[in-house]
Amino acid sequence: MKEVKKVAVVILSLAIIAIIGASTWYCLTKVDTTPSTISVEYNGGSASYVTQEQEETEEVESTSIALIDRSGSMDGLIPAVAGYDKIKEFGLDDTSPIVTSVIEQLKMYQTRIGVVSDLESYPSDEFDFVTTVPTDYYNDVELIFFVPMNVNDEWLDLYEYEFTRILEPSTCTLKFVQNGKVIFCPFDNFKNKTEGSKAGEATFSTTDGEFSVRAVENKDNVPMMAFVILAALFGIVALGLIIALICLVGNSEKETDTPEGIKRALTADGVALDGSGSVETIYQDFIAWCKNENIKSVYRFAEEVQKISITDAESRPAGGKTCGFEALRKMADDGCKVISVVSDFKFNDEQSNAENVSFDKIYLVGRDIGKTEIDLMTQYAASVEIVRI
Repeated sequence: MKEVKKVAVVILSLAIIAIIGASTWYCLTKVDTTPSTISVEYNGGSASYVTQEQEETEEVESTSIALIDRSGSMDGLIPAVAGYDKIKEFGLDDTSPIVTSVIEQLKMYQTRIGVVSDLESYPSDEFDFVTTVPTDYYNDVELIFFVPMNVNDEWLDLYEYEFTRILEPSTCTLKFVQNGKVIFCPFDNFKNKTEGSKAGEATFSTTDGEFSVRAVENKDNVPMMAFVILAALFGIVALGLIIALICLVGNSEKETDTPEGIKRALTADGVALDGSGSVETIYQDFIAWCKNENIKSVYRFAEEVQKISITDAESRPAGGKTCGFEALRKMADDGCKVISVVSDFKFNDEQSNAENVSFDKIYLVGRDIGKTEIDLMTQYAASVEIVRI
């Protein structure tokens, strides 16, 4: 039993180590826990933050603004914007007034506008607002749309068509940037454009000097919820194994401790240990308790009765007859007055072997000791005490 528990403890320990190792490897190699983002980053400059609720009543002169779409279709995409003079959110009221927000800034003579959005205007007729603007109405404007990878092509084409219509191509810049690359650029003639810049790059200059634009969408390899569930499952399994390990170790420690009843029984003048097959399940446990209490020898009875060392008794396999009456005779002949007998008391030698044997007290140690066994032993002692294992 002890060997089995040792093996179980080792297996559980290895299982816990394997689970922790597998979890660590999976998280490091398979799971990107960084939230999905569209990031628009500029070198240099600073920006003030304008919420959707704030009203702008002044005309804007030589400033720049980033418009952030926070409508439902942008859930899971967290924009990070730097380098514009102002940052303003829209779409927090269950709508997505992309066109309205852009036209509003154009009417305020804003010259540099960045829009972070998936271009899904809602309600759809909100887009009709752009059709009321006369052709080539706006001059000297830089308008850049930063879009995610899953942007709808139909919306993309519509935005390109309509804003190409209302911006003056010779003085304006219109770009659509996806994952840091310019995917559409109908014209790029904004007057503050850096000399020599290419359409495929997103490098411009302002009055403060050169800055660069990088629009990146980061997608989780595994959704965050899936990662949380996976981590929870790993944690539950590991916790269960740890609890099982603690229980095994705890039970093992308890079993090595000597019960109080056994301690009393081992104070006897002599200890007789049944070596037959019927007590094999308690034989080794009792040997361990004898070692704990420094018992050096026992009367082992099976085919014959022998007074042997604990080490020798431990190495003897259980089996054979149960010469219990002969064991009582031998202990009496050796002068024992108080004895302990570990057995099922199913003696099968001649009862006459214990004729005229008497002890002051006998500890009857066993697992299934019934009235028949107790009555049998009481005739050999002034008193008996039952110690059940």
